[in-house]
Amino acid sequence: VLKGQQFTSEYVIGAFICECSFSPLMVQQLEGGVMFIQNVTPTQQYRLAVDSMIQSVPAHSGEAFFEGLVHSLGQILEVSHVLVGEYNDDFQSVTTRAYWEHGSIRQGFSYELIYSPCRFVFEGKTVICSAQAQELYPEDDYFREHQIQSYIGFPLFDSQNRPAGLIAIMHTRPLLKTEFVLSILKLFASRVEGELERRKALQALQNSEQLYRSIARNIPNGLVIVFDKQFRIQLYEGQMADILPGYQEWIVGKNPFEEEEEFQLEWEFFRPYYEQTLQGKAQSLEYLVKKLGKEVVISMIPLRDEQGQITGGLSLVTDITALKKTQHYLKEHVEALSAKNQQLQEYIQSNLELEKFAYVASHDLRAPLRNISGFAQLLNMRYRDQLDEEAREYITFIVDGVQKMSGFIDDLLDYSRVTSQRDLAFEYLDTRTLVQEVVQHFQTDLSDKKVALQVGQLPEKVWGIKNSLLQVFMNLLDNALKFRRQTGQPKISIVGGSFNGHWQFEVEDNGIGIESHHFERIFSPFKRLHTDETYKGSGIGLAICKHIVQQHGGEISVASSPGLGSRFTFTLAKPQKK
Repeated sequence: VLKGQQFTSEYVIGAFICECSFSPLMVQQLEGGVMFIQNVTPTQQYRLAVDSMIQSVPAHSGEAFFEGLVHSLGQILEVSHVLVGEYNDDFQSVTTRAYWEHGSIRQGFSYELIYSPCRFVFEGKTVICSAQAQELYPEDDYFREHQIQSYIGFPLFDSQNRPAGLIAIMHTRPLLKTEFVLSILKLFASRVEGELERRKALQALQNSEQLYRSIARNIPNGLVIVFDKQFRIQLYEGQMADILPGYQEWIVGKNPFEEEEEFQLEWEFFRPYYEQTLQGKAQSLEYLVKKLGKEVVISMIPLRDEQGQITGGLSLVTDITALKKTQHYLKEHVEALSAKNQQLQEYIQSNLELEKFAYVASHDLRAPLRNISGFAQLLNMRYRDQLDEEAREYITFIVDGVQKMSGFIDDLLDYSRVTSQRDLAFEYLDTRTLVQEVVQHFQTDLSDKKVALQVGQLPEKVWGIKNSLLQVFMNLLDNALKFRRQTGQPKISIVGGSFNGHWQFEVEDNGIGIESHHFERIFSPFKRLHTDETYKGSGIGLAICKHIVQQHGGEISVASSPGLGSRFTFTLAKPQKK
């Protein structure tokens, strides 16, 4: 200085870093110097902190970056806790990407925002609490468990300026250098934001790739092939990929048109199709893979980037061997099915003609029967005294036969009416009213025969044709009265209920019962188990019941034991809801 030089130097004076400037001084022939001393401790600490973090942090990325960041912040800022957190998708909680506690990296964790000052950081605010953090946030369990006294929360945003996460600086003692802490956080915030966004994009890409591979791997009887512009196979996945052991591992990354293929598949055949696909043409073809003995359909489409440029192609291979076999089977059987269909049409036409014949015949037979009966009775009235006992007996036989024949024709007409009914109007019917009408019809017989009739629980309404269902109940009740036992009090019960898809009814008696080998026969027209002398009838009643029940989408059956009675069960379908 005394030689006229000027210089500056730094000195450590106690706990301070000082910058000392020396300059020569000459006043009125007095030669000397002057020294200026300035405290530059904060500036130097900031510079040293930045230099240290620049050396330790930027070289890393991903998890290593976050761990290096919290480690450097913890050491440089001399605090007990540092974390980098990322908001979860529900935006109600945070998951730490790196966590530093008392000198070491610790395992990450998730926590709720509701009781934490981090909820204010989520709103985009920088939260500074230099002291008494526990008193300000008494419900924050983390503050209480770790004895946190000070907190700084710095918000992080994504490229769309949406909340992405935060950096939290915490200490077990008050923080005095909050401005210094904030300056450091601001310096590295953009880098942390970029790493968070890069990590999220990478995770989304990995999830997307995993999803696509999972979809391709589970395509039934299929194979997905993705190839680039050099025909290199990038993806070879699907249930068909495992047909040739080791082929999937061999083919990925190779150009199958250039490699010498040990598996001897006919790749060269597909070269024109792959070339056309890379020219932008989508195409499809069927092909027989001779080595595998499988027929496949192959669909190929070009793949494009966001600018519409072709980057490769996708080939979807579907095994149609089973489908081809099914087609061949159907082709072989379609003629037989057509022939059977023709037979069915002829049968339907024949049945319609038979129904018409039965209806017409029953009407046409009545006139001659009435003539026979009338002349036989007239002969008996006019010439009774002139005829012997044998002749009068013959006339009686003629009249009885005519009456039986007339009754048979009536039954045949009833059956014809039932089987020829079409497009009748269905409606909701009050079941109890329906059964009461049937009981009223048989009231005299029930009283004369001292029958104990019990009508139990019944569904409120059923969907059907009123006269047809009346006839079913009348026929079943008539049978129960007719085939009662000669000893003991006759008992008959009628019950019903509603089930998931139908209504079910039971008509049970304690009559003579039926042998099990007759269960099917009794529902056929004109099939009787007894002679006219024992029980009168034509055997048409249960056949009519069966046809009506089937007309209502139901079934009828019987359970019985000889001498113990019978239980007839029938169902009616419920209408499908629109």
